[in-house]
Amino acid sequence: MNDIQSPGFGPRGVARMKALLAAIATLVLIACPRAVFAKDVTIAVHVEGADAAAIRNTLLVNVPAGTTVAEADTFNTALAQKGQKLPLGKTMEGEGRDRAIGRIRAALAASGLDGALLARVVKGKGERTVKLVLIGAGRNDTPRDGEVVLGAKRSKEDAGKLKAFIDSALGAGTPEPAAAAATEKPAPAAEKAPAAEKAPATGEAAASPPAEAEAKAPSESAAPPAGESGSEHPRGTIGKSIFEVEVGPEAAGRDFSYNQSIKGGLRAFQAFPVAMLKISAEAYPLADSSTFLRDLGIVGSYARTLFLTSAVQSGPSIDTTESAYFVGLRFRIHPTSDPGLLISVSDGYASQAVDFGSTTNAIANSIPSTSCSGNRLAVDARIPIGRLSVRAGVGYRLIFDAGTFGKRFTGTSVGGIDAELGAGYALAHGWEVRLIGDYERYFYAFQPTPADTNIAGGALDQFFGGRLAVAYVY
Repeated sequence: MNDIQSPGFGPRGVARMKALLAAIATLVLIACPRAVFAKDVTIAVHVEGADAAAIRNTLLVNVPAGTTVAEADTFNTALAQKGQKLPLGKTMEGEGRDRAIGRIRAALAASGLDGALLARVVKGKGERTVKLVLIGAGRNDTPRDGEVVLGAKRSKEDAGKLKAFIDSALGAGTPEPAAAAATEKPAPAAEKAPAAEKAPATGEAAASPPAEAEAKAPSESAAPPAGESGSEHPRGTIGKSIFEVEVGPEAAGRDFSYNQSIKGGLRAFQAFPVAMLKISAEAYPLADSSTFLRDLGIVGSYARTLFLTSAVQSGPSIDTTESAYFVGLRFRIHPTSDPGLLISVSDGYASQAVDFGSTTNAIANSIPSTSCSGNRLAVDARIPIGRLSVRAGVGYRLIFDAGTFGKRFTGTSVGGIDAELGAGYALAHGWEVRLIGDYERYFYAFQPTPADTNIAGGALDQFFGGRLAVAYVY
């Protein structure tokens, strides 16, 4: 008996696939022109002192487009290896400043970063002083110092005041007139100690806007906490995202075969490469909250073949569709303080189906038109390495429904496993390109009787492929 096969793309399929890739590339260029064409800069952001986490999140929110913030552990590990133990404390203001800057630059070079934005929060009477310094990786780059005075309690004005320094230091543009007063104490290029002596005069001039902000404190404190935390969410950071969308084409394949096929004219199936499009998304509605629910999300994915036909040798073409979907819950686990290092557990409903459309009864009863649906429990991990990240995951599928294919045989039982391995590269803040390989394996066992129309010991159905996808993280 002849097997049923798909010729893969074929001449027309290749042309259609090229058109699809061109359309996707056009959408990417329209949606993310800066990520593709702009010279991206990657920096580390390190904050110490009171309210360090809140201040760091506020800084992350206001990083301008075209600047990527590296995972925290990447810089901290490199800094420790260069002999600079954290916290830095007053090191950046004392006699050891030059030595500390040397170690910081060595750590930046070792981790492939362009610069580091360091901040130390000092709590005083009725105010918080944020002492900032931006250090470039190059030896000839002059550190840029600044000092921003905030109110004693967190307010919505904090973001605007810190943004003024960030915009000026990272060259994102001239601060607005109202924000200009919030940029405190820009240090002269070649001065260190003298600049510190002049600080009081500059600080007094800069303290005026915070004083005005204190007068507005009652109305600010009346604002709902949710709004405040929302303004401090580190948008575009994987591991703390509110939602994430990934889309991309895939070159997929399938290999179906029977074990001990004895009766029924049963056909195997092979196909590769097959054009497929996959889209996946995940959302974390409570990502801005301070409870464990911030890492509980809803996930889903859908994939479908394009331009696929199959045929028995020397037979007519058969319209063929392969589709798969998954919907469920996912929980992010953070093993370290680095939000990008993740171990996640997901559970939900998954389905994988292959449909050969309208065929004659003789062919329909012999071709592997399958549908497997059930519960999928999976574990995946993401390991950041600078702009790169390695991804890996495994899942087990408890099949509830084997579809009409399972009903062809007596005593059908089926289980499934899946795995994926790939890598991602950060194009810009919030944008990532990913190359991922995936594999699914379904194993059937039958308990036939001599009177059955179809007799086989079992079957093995394997799906595999590789995709190139673009992801947007918010």
